[in-house]
Amino acid sequence: MGIEQANIKASDMLKKGVDSLWFKIKANMSFTYEEFHALLKNIWTKDIQINFIAYHHALGIISYWKQLLKSEGQSYNDLRATLNFDPLGHLTIYGHFCGCCRSSVEAFDNAARITREAQEFKNIRTLAVTARHFGNAGSSIVQELAFGLSMGVEYLSQLTQRGLSINEVAPRIRFIFGIGSNYFLEIAKLRAARLLWATIVKAYNPVSDEICKIDIHSVTSDWNKSLYDPYVNLLRSTTESMSAILGGAGSIEVKPFNSIYESPTSFSERIARNQQLVLKEEAILDKTVDPAAGSYYIESVTASIANEAWKLFLKTEEKGGYYLAMKEGFIQSEIETTANKKDQAIANRRETIL
Repeated sequence: MGIEQANIKASDMLKKGVDSLWFKIKANMSFTYEEFHALLKNIWTKDIQINFIAYHHALGIISYWKQLLKSEGQSYNDLRATLNFDPLGHLTIYGHFCGCCRSSVEAFDNAARITREAQEFKNIRTLAVTARHFGNAGSSIVQELAFGLSMGVEYLSQLTQRGLSINEVAPRIRFIFGIGSNYFLEIAKLRAARLLWATIVKAYNPVSDEICKIDIHSVTSDWNKSLYDPYVNLLRSTTESMSAILGGAGSIEVKPFNSIYESPTSFSERIARNQQLVLKEEAILDKTVDPAAGSYYIESVTASIANEAWKLFLKTEEKGGYYLAMKEGFIQSEIETTANKKDQAIANRRETIL
């Protein structure tokens, strides 16, 4: 899709209730300031969050934002945006770093450079921890949480070694978790993530508790979606969205019900938007703050998941951290074992996909 078509589609989505937009800039395409300006023409306001997956363009986009805001007389604090630079996530999926990062040293150098350049902005998240890849590969909830935290700690460790403070790095990280159909456990997973990330960041002696707060973006799962009963996928993604909201996600992405087997249609995209709008405007779930607090069951499950995830997190750290554990094959082996057990249980009808 070209720049003009993307701008037209984004404008249309905003008119239909969306308040956060994602743009993926391919690594092999050019992306000038003029194209950046054309992409955001008539769509960016301080009420809209703009998210990019931009690879090596991330550094340029920061300078583009500065230029655009200055030209329009806007404050840097008016901007809510993410860049989602995640070399470890790329390594996890493809087995190698993205084109702009030929080695781990270069990957973390680039992450530090991008984060340093964004310090003038209060509300830009430069780095992403894309933990949803684990769930989509068949991991358990505990594994997704533990390995996601380990990835986040890898960024903290590597960037603080490069001269950035915890106060400069932690507020720039965004966690992207998948949400499956195990309703209460998924709520508990996100609550446990908040608890454990705060514990980790506090160990670095941040200037305030505000630095310890986690930013979570949740995406409905791909693992449990069906080709044979696609409309049941609507029910799955609706309950997943509720889990994400009740668990404390800051933003959610509902994938269209047919996205696993074809390009989403205008109909499936409209339904995905409306699922979120119904939960927001009719169920009024956006007005609640930790509604699960005080529930004995959810509190106990949260504690249980947090304890088990912490054990696996420490085991991963004993391997030298996320990057070395990935190189060794430890993370892949753990997830493969769990995924095979799930597949076998489903094949033998000991487990059902809800």
